[in-house]
This record gives sequence, structure tokens and C-alpha cells, in this order.
Amino acid sequence: MSTPITVQITPEGILIPRAALADWLEQGIEVVKDQTRIIIQPQSYLTKDHEQIKNLLAADGLLAKFDWESELPSISDEEFAVLREKFSAGKPLSEIVLEEREAGED
Repeated sequence: MSTPITVQITPEGILIPRAALADWLEQGIEVVKDQTRIIIQPQSYLTKDHEQIKNLLAADGLLAKFDWESELPSISDEEFAVLREKFSAGKPLSEIVLEEREAGED
């Protein structure tokens, strides 16, 4: 059963009841928020497939969750500039790979 939607227009924007949003999510509607707006749109097939695949993998115990990603330290702009300089020295990796392939053909 759908939740009746009583939309309220305020200076902040349009207010929609949370229950209505929950119903929309069940019906394949997604709510996407970016910096300046909220978009209500049909859920993309990619998103549906991605969620279905994640659920299947999790059910089979094949989906690992890593907590270490959130523990990575951030680096300052200065440290990033130093690393960028170090890693930009020498040939691009693509050139090295091509040279190795050519050497392997001989």
C-alpha cells in the first residue's frame, strides 16, 4: 500500500514524508543527493544489478568487507606534490610495457 504524499513547499524546498521515500525505494525509485539538489529518478539497471550481485556474493560468503580503507591517513598537499614528483620521474609505464613486449618478440 502506498503512502499518501502530502508535499509541503517551504523556503528550504519541497518536503516529502520519509515513508513515501521508503515506498519509492521499494518500487525501484532512487533518491540521489549531490551538493546542490536532490534528484528522484527511476533506479538505474546498473544500480539494481550491482545491489543484486552484492547480495548474492554476501549470501555465499564471498563478499569481504575491509575496515582498513577508512583508516588510511590522508596526506597534505605538500606531501602529495612530493610523491607526484617522485612517481613522474622516468618513462611512462605504457612505454616500458611496449618496450618489453617488443623485446619478447625478438
